[in-house]
Amino acid sequence: MTQVVDYNTGTGHLNLTNQFEYDTVGNTNSVTDLNTNITTSVYDTERRRCWTALLT
Repeated sequence: MTQVVDYNTGTGHLNLTNQFEYDTVGNTNSVTDLNTNITTSVYDTERRRCWTALLT
């Protein structure tokens, strides 16, 4: 599942977008920020985050 958050403030403003991707149980798998940096996360079977990596 992918969710896109669009901070569209109209004409003459920055149109900023973050993209969030989720696994089947609702954990955030990756986040793409305004500078296209991607942060990925991995979770264990009890939905605890095991590690996070920032890919630039």
